[in-house]
Amino acid sequence: MPPKRPAMSLSVAKKTMKSLTLEVKLDIIHRYERGKKTNSIARHHGLIPSTVSTIFKSADSIKKAESSSLPAKVEVEIKVMQMQEDILGNLADGILSNFGKHSIAELIEACSSCAGDTIC
Repeated sequence: MPPKRPAMSLSVAKKTMKSLTLEVKLDIIHRYERGKKTNSIARHHGLIPSTVSTIFKSADSIKKAESSSLPAKVEVEIKVMQMQEDILGNLADGILSNFGKHSIAELIEACSSCAGDTIC
């Protein structure tokens, strides 16, 4: 007796779930609030209209996530800037300590006198 249901063919591709970034969700919310149609927003982002509607329904929680994530981004940027300042400060200190009390004019003259034969 043959099987009651046909077996699934192996050529059917499985759909994968996309995860959207906070920025994309916020863009969807802003476009919707500006009066764009759900279908046009969906086409713009390559989504189905029901996904756009679901995102808009949870707009309050997404906006809260945005407001809570901003301080963390600012803190990271401040830390990066401080690290850059420290590196540049250490680099400048090292250069100045290697050259001692020579004036800039003396250093330029010394470098130009070697005419590329050695590394200054």
